[in-house]
This record gives sequence, C-alpha cells and structure tokens, in this order.
Amino acid sequence: MSQKMRSRQRIETTRRTPPFAFADNVLSFYAEGAKAYWRAFGPLGQPAVQTIEAWEGLQRRYLEALEAIFVRPTVAPVERAYATTTGTREASPARPPLILGVR
Repeated sequence: MSQKMRSRQRIETTRRTPPFAFADNVLSFYAEGAKAYWRAFGPLGQPAVQTIEAWEGLQRRYLEALEAIFVRPTVAPVERAYATTTGTREASPARPPLILGVR
C-alpha cells in the first residue's frame, strides 16, 4: 500500500468513534501481520498478499457502512415537539415517521 493511502486511513481512523476505531486498528494489525508472513515466501506469497489487501479493503468498507448506520452525526438539528391542534405530537422534520405494518 502506498504511504498516501496509509496516511488517509490514519486520518479517517482518528475521526471514528472508539468501537470502530478499535476494530479498524485490529484489522490493520492482523492484515499487516498476515502480509508480512506471506511476503516471507517471496514471489510465491504475492497472490496471498494481494488477496489480503482486497480482503482488508472490503472489511474497511464494511466497517464504514456499519458506522454510518449505527453512529449518528455529532452535529444534529435540535428536535422539537410539534404540537397539532389536538395536542398530539407529530414526527420531527429531522426524522421520518416510523410506519409499521406497511407491505
């Protein structure tokens, strides 16, 4: 991997939440160790190194997707309770209403 790619990943890691930063560090540690092992085989280990790099990229994208799903943005609009004429609470414009039973 190029030095530019590694520095970009480190910058992204610092912006991650602690559980995802930990998972990213474990992923990096495991992948670097596995690549070092397969590089010891010389040219015969090169296909394995390429496979590990592809796997590492897939796992990073998976972690990013999980983080996007489970971690809310830190700068979120303040949700207000909108009262209707009957006094009930409507859905906030920041969050769509939850509709159950629709098929």
